[in-house]
Amino acid sequence: SQPVGGSQREQLKRLLTVCKHARIGVAPQHYRNVAALEALLQKHGLHDYSGKRDIKAVRARLERERELDGIDAGNILQQPKES
Repeated sequence: SQPVGGSQREQLKRLLTVCKHARIGVAPQHYRNVAALEALLQKHGLHDYSGKRDIKAVRARLERERELDGIDAGNILQQPKES
């Protein structure tokens, strides 16, 4: 039989792998905290057994949010509508 710590270590690796593939930033204090990692993934609609499609969708959404985060909407000029 496998010790409980081993299965927790495997779950931790799965959680960190999903975070890595989804490009979700993990604070160093959460690296060994299973509950914090599960909460972080749940915030983004994922879990430790999320499929590739779900992970890819979250990664695309986060990348788009990061791109838009650097844009200052006040600098966007609108062209007048042509009649």
